[in-house]
Formats: sequence, C-alpha cells, structure tokens
Amino acid sequence: MKTLDLFVHLAHSVEPMQVSIVEDASVGELANQIHHAGLLQRENGEETLLFLDNHDEPLELNQRLCDAGVGHRHLLHCHCCRRVEVKVHYNGAAKERAFAPSARVSRVLKWAASAFGLACADAQGLELRLQCDANQPLPTDSHIGCYNRPRVCAVDLCLVPKVRVEG
Repeated sequence: MKTLDLFVHLAHSVEPMQVSIVEDASVGELANQIHHAGLLQRENGEETLLFLDNHDEPLELNQRLCDAGVGHRHLLHCHCCRRVEVKVHYNGAAKERAFAPSARVSRVLKWAASAFGLACADAQGLELRLQCDANQPLPTDSHIGCYNRPRVCAVDLCLVPKVRVEG
C-alpha cells in the first residue's frame, strides 16, 4: 500500500510537521494519528479539523485522504477552530473578518489592503505583524491559524509599512 508523506501545519506552530500515513486512510485516522503523536493537544469534546492548504472548509473526517484530494507531499493545516476571527489595525482604524485557519497570510494581507481601500501600489509597501511595534512581519506563505493563542479562535494584527533599509 502506498504511503503519503504530508506536511501538516498545526495551531501555534509556523513550521510544518512531516507525517506519514497510508494513502487509503481516512481524514479522521490522520487527525487521530496527529493527536496520539502529541502534536496537537485537544480538550474533551474539542474536534480536530484538517484543511487543505488555503481552503475554506475542513475535510470530512470519514472521507479517505485519496478521495479528498490529499496527495503525496501535500500541505495541510490541523486546527481546533473552524474559523479564526482576524482583526487588522491600520492608521487608527480596525477591520474584522473570519478566515479558515489554513488561509495564507498573503490572502489576509490582500483582504486587509482592500478593506482599508488601499490601491495595489500602496498595498505592496505593507505587511502584517502580530504587534505594531514588532520587527518581524508574518511570513506571507504561513497559515493564519499558526498565530492565534491556544483555545482562542482570534488574532489581532497590525498592517504596517515594510521596513526599508537605506544607506
């Protein structure tokens, strides 16, 4: 039987974990494997959801991985939240929208620029950060679900100008 090597982003971890599982396993079996390996802690009754990279809806737990479109070396996101409430602060104002935890930061950044009415040229000079005075921007290819606090399905971000090094 063919084995799939998958890269799974987890809540509160930017670096994906590599997980191997047989191709005809169900999504639920993968979720249980992740839980039993201690990669994702869940409270009693808390569901474990698996999302394909940058997809809005979780995979059905009873569906086989191969039937769900999961292939070798695919990127998934495992999370207990169906949606992450994202609040973005910019220029003294705030905008909110819910995203799937598997939404890439680049998608959130594009939405934020549009929500604040910024043109493409203006938006290219901006980035998202967890704190307005933080030095590190969020990597645009990471998942938004990697940044919320444990058991809180929300994250506050700041839309700020990119730091330009001149000299």
